[in-house]
Amino acid sequence: MASLSEFEAQHLTMTAWSFAVLGLRDEPFLAALARRAVSTMREGCAQDFVNTAWAYASLAFLDTTLLAVLAEQAMDQINEFDSQHVSNMSWSLATLQYSDWRLLNALAAASVAMAGSGSPQDLANTVWAYAALVCFHQPLLSAISDAAVWKMPEFQPRELSNTAWAFAKLAFFNLPLIAAISSAVQEKIAADGSWSWEFQNLSNTAWAFAHLGIADHPLFEALAASSMSIISSANCQGLSNTAWAFAALKIEAKPLFEAIALEARAKTSQFEHQSLSNTLWAFATCMMEDKPLINVVSDEALRKIATFSHQDLSNTAWSIATLQVLHEPLLDGVADHALQRLSE
Repeated sequence: MASLSEFEAQHLTMTAWSFAVLGLRDEPFLAALARRAVSTMREGCAQDFVNTAWAYASLAFLDTTLLAVLAEQAMDQINEFDSQHVSNMSWSLATLQYSDWRLLNALAAASVAMAGSGSPQDLANTVWAYAALVCFHQPLLSAISDAAVWKMPEFQPRELSNTAWAFAKLAFFNLPLIAAISSAVQEKIAADGSWSWEFQNLSNTAWAFAHLGIADHPLFEALAASSMSIISSANCQGLSNTAWAFAALKIEAKPLFEAIALEARAKTSQFEHQSLSNTLWAFATCMMEDKPLINVVSDEALRKIATFSHQDLSNTAWSIATLQVLHEPLLDGVADHALQRLSE
């Protein structure tokens, strides 16, 4: 470790970047590297600040002292940032859930000025970061939406889904952007099939359109077909969010719900509270009476009832009643926990 005292900013950045690319999360080493970076990073350039932040974010290693120094230096050299610098710095802050509002405002202003020159990945990652931090910056959202519409044919599946998710998360409705995303998703599915898509990309896209209240039937038909072909790769949240999206928009998709039910039954133990209640709500809303699924989800919900929110409890009770599947232990559990919450 003594040799770290000889490292300059560029050496530290290159080392951190290398560990991140290789996925090596050596906590003692990263902590020592961060301590050295705090004392030397003021000598670095914009690329050093951004790459160091990106490396620590990629490794999910939060060092608030280091981030504070990186943020300070980024503010001082914000005029040296290009679109990728802005995107990567924003993404790093969001991934580590580190909210430096002064820096975020400066990054947003820089992004607005150069949105037209940003790549699809730059645009998607930047707007995703602000949504992940729940930072609503209208000039930024307007600039990115305008730039994205023109570059939409160049967007890849993850960039399309992340962009849709971000604008929905921030409740920013831009009709030209939404129409462009819908067209691009359908064109890519038609051209490439589902092989280039991850289930989460499809799920996030469906969730985004449902959250914005847009029942785009041709889009949802394409999403349903692709989702069924790769459903074995879906995680619990993806299954739940997909069912919720179709149910929220009241779009009939019986084959998809049957596929979700089959997959969910095998993965129910991995579901968290919101996924359990949302799955029940979706099947109840669509009147999909898959009793084997309802029973295993109800059993799992009872095991995890202590983690349920008020909305989870009410949605669960409504769903069981609507489906007329009498699961007395679960209903008793809902009643007991609801009473506890009311007395708090």
